[in-house]
Amino acid sequence: MKAPAVTIIAMGIALSLGAQSAQPPAGPRETGPALLREIAIRDGRLHFRVDSNGCTDRDSFRFDVARESSAGSAPAAPAAPAAPAAWRLTIIRLRPDECKAFIPDGVLVDVDLAADLGIRDWRAVSVANQVLAGGHALQHELFQACRRAFDMEVRGYQERVAAAESGTGSRENIAAFREKLRQARQGRESFLQTQPAQYPSPVPEKPGSATVFDEQTPFGLLLPPVTRRVESAVDRPLGEGSLLTAAGGTRSGPFYHLAGIVGGDYAILREGRRYVIDLCLVYRREYIGFMQDHYVYISGIRDAGPAARDGRP
Repeated sequence: MKAPAVTIIAMGIALSLGAQSAQPPAGPRETGPALLREIAIRDGRLHFRVDSNGCTDRDSFRFDVARESSAGSAPAAPAAPAAPAAWRLTIIRLRPDECKAFIPDGVLVDVDLAADLGIRDWRAVSVANQVLAGGHALQHELFQACRRAFDMEVRGYQERVAAAESGTGSRENIAAFREKLRQARQGRESFLQTQPAQYPSPVPEKPGSATVFDEQTPFGLLLPPVTRRVESAVDRPLGEGSLLTAAGGTRSGPFYHLAGIVGGDYAILREGRRYVIDLCLVYRREYIGFMQDHYVYISGIRDAGPAARDGRP
């Protein structure tokens, strides 16, 4: 007998979860139906978070799609609930992850339902995989990273106002800096009226977003936050507010200012090592023109070996 369907809400979209498979869910070093930490569908894309040891990506999974039919079922009464979903999806881990990276919050995988799986009615999908309850650690950490981003913005504008008023900076900018300081304080107070549980789950960035210029994304909080993977060679001790050097970056950006890291200890990023780093972009700083400059939270780290002698990734 099938278990009753359960409805969950994630990123504003309802997903119907069907009966769970009798096969135990697969961890990162196992194959089979994947145990999911989070799952959501947004704008035709499936996003799910799974455990990773550093080598889990989109190609680690197969997606089994079965068309469900309501044929033979009794006619629905006038007040009956909506018909079951048209497709039943099972996410299967094919490739064991035998790497040894420290990624306690797992990785987020993104799938285009129409292009990759042929599912165009993305509002009618049932997912058979088990979903781990209570996975709110990342949500809480991202919320705190946003709070630290606001704190750093407020301090930064306080310093600019003070410099302009003392004469070490341009006095012509006093009024503008005071207004920016007021906006930063107001934004911080408004943000702190919310609760961590209300903070949205991150979504993968759109292809081609990691460019120097961005004329579309407004300054301030990114809601939902956006994930981005970069490679970095660490050449100095890092801490809150530090600028993370990323491969492919130029003097015009993109720029990444640290507002948090998984585990809370920046010392895990050792000088002289290269890393593949998963970032969550939580706040866009206002910078010259439309250059990309963000406060970020490091959600995943994989050691990629010693850095080149010239310090570049």
